[in-house]
Amino acid sequence: MEAAAAQSGCACEITRLPEELLSASIARAAPRDACRAAAVSPAFRAAADSDAVWARFLPREVPPLADGELSPAPPCKKALFMRLCDSPVLLADGLTSMWLDRETGAKCYMLSARALCIIWGRGDTPQYWRWIPSPVPDRIPPNRIHRKGADESMAATTAPPSCEIARLPEDLLAASIARTTPRDACRAAAVSPAFRDAADSDAVWARFLPRDLPPLADGELSPAPPSKKALFMRLTDSPVLLADGLMSTWLDRETGAKCYMLSARALCIIWGDTPQYWRWIPLTDSRFSEGAELRVVCWLEIRGKIHCKMLSQNSTYTTYMVFKISDESYGLDSPLQEAAVIIGENKFTRQVCLQGHENEGEDEEEVPQNYRSLMVPDIRRRLRRRNCRIPPGVIVPKKRADGWMEIEMGEFKNEEGEDGEVSISLMETIGGNWKKGLILQGIEIRAKK
Repeated sequence: MEAAAAQSGCACEITRLPEELLSASIARAAPRDACRAAAVSPAFRAAADSDAVWARFLPREVPPLADGELSPAPPCKKALFMRLCDSPVLLADGLTSMWLDRETGAKCYMLSARALCIIWGRGDTPQYWRWIPSPVPDRIPPNRIHRKGADESMAATTAPPSCEIARLPEDLLAASIARTTPRDACRAAAVSPAFRDAADSDAVWARFLPRDLPPLADGELSPAPPSKKALFMRLTDSPVLLADGLMSTWLDRETGAKCYMLSARALCIIWGDTPQYWRWIPLTDSRFSEGAELRVVCWLEIRGKIHCKMLSQNSTYTTYMVFKISDESYGLDSPLQEAAVIIGENKFTRQVCLQGHENEGEDEEEVPQNYRSLMVPDIRRRLRRRNCRIPPGVIVPKKRADGWMEIEMGEFKNEEGEDGEVSISLMETIGGNWKKGLILQGIEIRAKK
């Protein structure tokens, strides 16, 4: 889950959870665990730093302190706790100092020599004892060193043998963590053993798994994951085929949103069943067994659709065409293609270039005009691509880690209760130019980052 520790731009769902419920859970822990919980997410931090939590860690009966011992006054309960842990403060009688134990919040004291009963130490017996001034009043308790960064030093200390959060019912803590995101649940597991037990429970990860996952192809989850968390991780690691073999699905690691790829066979490709225009070829580097290769057409039209109910509600998606370009390709750089995404009455269109070469050849030497007639056709095609500049705003392909190319076609928001279909298309039918060399794997629909 290393990638889950990265920063996420999406809002955390834990903001829906009442802060007082999360504060009540953290307040049952120890001060050290509260500091660690503050590192889980902004919502955890707001609860873990609240006065409701730290009032629980402060003793109810602090003895009266000497004047000015807490000047200026700490702005919050947590700051007061940290101040009382950092160094001792004098009590009102000036004979005793007090501080709090950082791990447990227990009150600790130092009795001064004046507060002790020393035989022959009182009265006028200077031949036995004498009272001397202390040049620098030592209020630091034994075996304790004050350091900067109180929160960090607390989080780094060794855990006590028995963590107080173990008293908290696991189902209450799990209910709190289940309202967060998968990333936050993984971070919460690092707070303490009790947090880990709750954060890794099936009750939490069942909340992150979609309730209506489509039927999968036989053997896609073999062997069966041993827990809900293991199932979630398996579905985020790589796509799995659906039962029809024409689509694959996976979950977004950050949000748990369902993502899909429509294979070339699941798309409507004009002239796709005519061998002189398109042919179907085996794929060895895809979850799908075959893809479509463009032999030659002057009318390029590719369409796909997916039902809104298959997607996660209240999620924003981005669509991509996944493809390769063969060495013998031509006609895919000009004229430009139009990509469109339609959901309900909303339509998103943009111009794209499947064979964009806006930066190619900028540092290469120009070929003299009188030598161009001697070049082989492939070199002449590459020269034409270099001379064809992509207009501003036109989307060009990007290389993927799996060796394929992808081009962003558009985005859409799948609102709650949305019914109907999302239609995705790529077309170039106006210019009448012949095109060749597109190898199509499919169209991806994945959660927007």
